[in-house]
Amino acid sequence: KARKIFEKADRRVKSGNSENIIEDVHINRKFSLKHLELADLYLTYNRFDEALFEYRKASALDSDNIDIKLKMAKILAKKGFMSKAVDELKKLKNEYPNYIPARISLGVIYFGNGNILEAQAEWQKVLSKEPNHKEALMYLNLSKNADEVKI
Repeated sequence: KARKIFEKADRRVKSGNSENIIEDVHINRKFSLKHLELADLYLTYNRFDEALFEYRKASALDSDNIDIKLKMAKILAKKGFMSKAVDELKKLKNEYPNYIPARISLGVIYFGNGNILEAQAEWQKVLSKEPNHKEALMYLNLSKNADEVKI
């Protein structure tokens, strides 16, 4: 990903358009924010397909905004595409190992699918990075209580 950005920038510098690189990034981020705003509005009204479409546009314009990718994964899960959502969250977690929201969400999906051990592993990983993370602690305690209720 970084190589592609570098190669694009290198081509522009060689062609004399280096000034446009900074402009393009800022303009793209502005457009991305508008698509993000529209996507959030669609999501508010449970219009998942439209929201996903707008999030994809926003992400294409600002690939550095990883929160957009998280939102897309959550919508995929809401639409019932669990394996796609899990794949997206795993990819996000691997690319950004310190991005805690991806691990929390992945744990929630695992838990919802009955994969309690995998869910707990994700939340414990969060706690190894941030020992007092309230959300991870809450989910981990819930999962342990649910496990005890089954027994």
